[in-house]
Formats: sequence, C-alpha cells, structure tokens
Amino acid sequence: MPTRLQPTLFAVTFALPVKPYDAFISYNQAADGPLAAALAHALTRFARPWYKLRAKRVFLDKTSMSADPALRGAIERSLGKSQWLVVLACPASAASPWVNGEVAWWIAHRPLAKLIVVRSGGDIVWDKASGHDFDWARSSALPPALRGVYREEPLWVDALAARAAKKMSLAEPAFRDAFLNIAAPIHGIAKDELWSLERTEWRKRIGAAAVAVVLVLFFAWGAYVQNEVSRERSENIPSIQLGARALAVLPRDADLAAKIALAGVARRPSGVAAAALREAVAALAGPTAPQRSLAVANALDIAFSRDGERLAVLSRDGSVAIFGSASGQMSARLTPARPLVAHAIGWSEMSDTLAVAADDGVWLWSSASAAAPRHIAAASPVRRIAFAPNAPERLAMGHDDGSWRVVDVNGNARPKPALVAHDGGISAIAISTDGTRVATGGRHGDAALWQIGSGQLLARWAAPNSDAADPVVSVDFNRSGDSPLAKWMLLIAQHSGLVRVADAGFAADKAPMPAPRATPLPTISTPPLAAARFAHSGRCVAQVPARGGVDVHEGFGFGRLFQLSGESAGEAQAFASAHSSRYAVLRDGVVDLYWQPLCGDAEAVCQYAEPVLRTPMSEDDKRRQLPPSNPGERFQPPGEHCSRLIARLLGDWR
Repeated sequence: MPTRLQPTLFAVTFALPVKPYDAFISYNQAADGPLAAALAHALTRFARPWYKLRAKRVFLDKTSMSADPALRGAIERSLGKSQWLVVLACPASAASPWVNGEVAWWIAHRPLAKLIVVRSGGDIVWDKASGHDFDWARSSALPPALRGVYREEPLWVDALAARAAKKMSLAEPAFRDAFLNIAAPIHGIAKDELWSLERTEWRKRIGAAAVAVVLVLFFAWGAYVQNEVSRERSENIPSIQLGARALAVLPRDADLAAKIALAGVARRPSGVAAAALREAVAALAGPTAPQRSLAVANALDIAFSRDGERLAVLSRDGSVAIFGSASGQMSARLTPARPLVAHAIGWSEMSDTLAVAADDGVWLWSSASAAAPRHIAAASPVRRIAFAPNAPERLAMGHDDGSWRVVDVNGNARPKPALVAHDGGISAIAISTDGTRVATGGRHGDAALWQIGSGQLLARWAAPNSDAADPVVSVDFNRSGDSPLAKWMLLIAQHSGLVRVADAGFAADKAPMPAPRATPLPTISTPPLAAARFAHSGRCVAQVPARGGVDVHEGFGFGRLFQLSGESAGEAQAFASAHSSRYAVLRDGVVDLYWQPLCGDAEAVCQYAEPVLRTPMSEDDKRRQLPPSNPGERFQPPGEHCSRLIARLLGDWR
C-alpha cells in the first residue's frame, strides 16, 4: 500500500461509529462475577435471530478497576452508549465506589426507568411508613446513589435463588425465572411473550441452518460462523487461518495438510482446524479394513451395547449371541422361552436392556443375562424397534399392520394403544434424542413424525416417487447433544438410494400440518441402499449400500470422509455404530467389526493419526506454511494425544 494512503485509512477506520450496548451490567466482581457472566451470556444468546451472532450487546467489565481516570472515562462512555443499566445489588456492591459511581452517573444522565435492580444478596426493604424511599436502616444491598431517588416503590428482581443454583443456566428454573424478569424489559415485551419469542427464533435458527446443510454449504457456513466468532476471540484467528490453509493444500499434499491443520489444533482443538485434520488424515489412511469378522449362522440384525464394548447378533430363531467388540469372543448366548420368528434387535443406550422384535411381540432381557426373558405381547408382528436415547424405559414398536406404539419396558406404565401410521406396514422407526417424538417410515416410501405423549401426527413426508418397491429403509435422529441444530436432524433413507434430511424440532399446533421440507443429500454410495444413519458422534453420516463398502461422510453431504471396506460380497442386512467409534456391518451371516475414530473429536483423530503421520514437518515447510512462534500468546491447550503428536511433528513450534 502506498505510504500516502495510510493516514487516510487510519482516520477512516477510527471514525467508524461504535455500536451501542443494549445493557450495561454493574456488579462487584468478587461477589457476583459468575452471576454477572451467566446473565451476560444468556442476554447475548436468548431469542437470538438466526442471522445474528448476538441477541443483545452487553457491556460486562471483567477487569479489576483502578483509580485510572482514563478507565473511568471509558466506563462512562460505555454507560452513555447503553440502553439499560442492570445493577446486581448485594452488600459488596453497595460498598463498591465503582458500582455506586456507575449508578450515580446513570441517575444524572439517563432515564431512571431504564435501571433494573437485581438483588443477588443482602436485603432490599421499602419504607412503607413514608412511602417515598427505601428503608436504608434495613436495606443492606443498595448502593448509596439510590437514596431518595424513587418516589414510589420500584419493581426489582430477586436473584437469590438463581445465584445459589448449582448451574447458572437457563436449564435451571430459578435462574431462568430471574433472567426472564430481567430480559423482558430489555427486549420490550412481556415475560411470557419473551419465552415464546425464544422458541420462535430457535425454530428459525434450526430451519436456517438446516437449509444450509441441505444445500451442502454446512461446512462453509460453519467456517463462516467460526470466523465471525473469532472476531471477538482473537486467539481463534490463527487456528482458522491454518485450518483454511490446510484445506487448500489437501488436494495436492495430504501429509503436509495434516501437519498444517495440526498446527491449527495446537491453537484451538476444534472448529476448522480439527475438521481439516480429520479430512487430511482420512485421505492418508484410505479405506478402513475390518479389525475382525464374525460368522454367525442365520444372522439377521446387530446392535452395540451402550459402551460399544459388546455386540449382540440376532438370529432368525430369536436367539442372541453376544460378542466382545475388541476380542471377537462370544461371551453369552440368550435363548427365548420358545422358538420365534424374529425381525430386529435393539440395545438400550441408557441401560443394559436387550429387546428382540418378533411375530408375537417383543422379548426383553435385563442386563443381557441368561435369565428368562420378559414378553410384551402384540396383536400384529413387530417389524422394527427403537429405544429412546435418553429415556431407558421407552421402547418404540413398529408393527406389520402399519401401526406404532411406545411401551414402558419396566412395566410401570399402561401401554398406549397402537396408532396407524402407514399403509403396507412400518419398515423403519426411531425416537428423538429427548424421547418426545417418534419418526416412522413405511414400506410404500412415506415417512411421518409423531408426538409420543398425545399420539399427534406432526408431519408427513410423501414418498419421493410412485415406485412401490422403494420403501424407507431407515429413519434416524442425530444423537449429538452438542447443539439444537444437530439433535433435531432427521435422516430419511429410501431403498432407491435417496437420503433426505429434515428438521424434526418444529412445534405443531394442529394435526396434521404441512411437513417441513426434506431435501436430499448427495448420494455417494451405489444404490440400492440398505440403510443410512448418523454416526453416534453426530459428526458423520453413513450410507450403507446393499453391496459394497459403507461410505461415511462429514458435513452432512459435503464429501466422503472414509469407507468401511469388507471382503464379504454378500448383501448388507444391518449396520450399527457406537460412541466408542466402533462400527459393525452384517452381510449374509458375516459381521465385520471396525474401529474408526475419524468422526470423533480432535483427540480421537490425533490418536488415530499417530501411526499415520510418521515424519516431522521440515523446517522449510514450517517457515513457508506456519506463522512465527509467539510464546506470549494464549491458546486453548489440546489434549494428551494431540499434544504428543504436535511435539513429535512440529517440534518446539507453538
């Protein structure tokens, strides 16, 4: 840039207007630091429009104030740009000259109606005898600047219970109630309307993000959000830059790309750099071969235990063989009380209950023991079953006559009547992560979403074509709890190879209602499909073709990450995955077992990469690709495996 332009650019940069704050929180750090931070975070995120990074801008000073006049001036300028003043009142803040000064400035320059008093400790008592001021002899929480200011008793928020809560979050009723009383006037709407607004904006955020996913821009959108967030957290910028550089290098040199991404993980073990490391290591590793294969005669279906250390294999006669996932050794065989015509198996993710779907109902084994199983009778054959991920007693049953119902496997609740869902029978069923909704798929290609408690039909997705031989082979909710976006994603897979994703988190006021759009993901595997499911981590989707290797891709259709290969040429019958990065594929009586952690977090990827990345990064590549080391910078430290890999491949560079 020419030298003569630099002063002009400098002047323009610093002439830009500073955005005002919606709220200024005045508090004593020693007494109310955690409460102030929790309130600021909630105000920033609650009822946030999908297109904004924040719902409200909040000023929260986290420094130890000194007597520096310049600091006082900066605080007053921030007060002048704020619409509301929130005072956390307690004996410590009442004694603080800084809190008192902020309140006094506000009274002198801003409307008193825009001041919200929040009791976090001590007492606040109105003098009912005079009716014109607080009872200062009994009020220990108020700053002196409020003396004689109010002519009638003001409304103030009691946050004592919120401050005492184990976790200061909106999940805690006491904190949520106090927060809504504070946030309602700042948002300018009533308390009950504010909660409704949050639900509306939450659904909009879900819908907007789902559209991004459907358009195969989820990865780019995530990088954009990461980049926007990093504007406020400068330590993230080097990690994002290194991750982006690694993705650019990946097509021509996967090994170098992995090391560049690893340098980004050294700065921040998540986000763009972690995703770039995952893709680079996957490119280097190639297809994943099975660790071992198990031959089980007449095998029909498979399911992992909640820890992934055991695999249950169902045979057509209803017997279940349980194998160690790592050893491949059979540890138990469960036999029903009488011969069955079995169809499917499920293993609770919250308990150790095994369920087998059969023509005469469902058979249950407790603790996977050899004790006699319990039986839940059914009038119509049970074709598909699914446990609720976070409610161990709930089991969904899909019947041959097209109906479904949810039962309490502990027998503590009266079974609900079956509800007709699909003509021609149910071919797939799943329960949402929170255990409140059921998704069903029919043999004629349609899918539906239901409310468990009321049996209300929330949405129905029509068959994508008129081919009666194109049933829904699987429906699956994303089990990840990392975000609202993830846990409400619903996959609908057709036998023809079509895989669609839909938002299952919307609220329905009437039944039936128009279904939210379910848009296809790119088909990577060769159709026809046997199944398509989320990996347990929620970061990946597996497409299981009827024949050939299982393709696992990241970013909900962005591209194939790795393939689970296998020597068996048989037709795929079942697929299962576990939190421990274990996968299993059943083909014609042969179960292939895999361990592949590339869908896990950065630590899991680093552990997998240790034998894949062998040679340290050259000094020349460090100079050309990595920014200079800066020991004074502070970054999020990576875990044990990533730290060891960074030390071996990058040496003393940090």
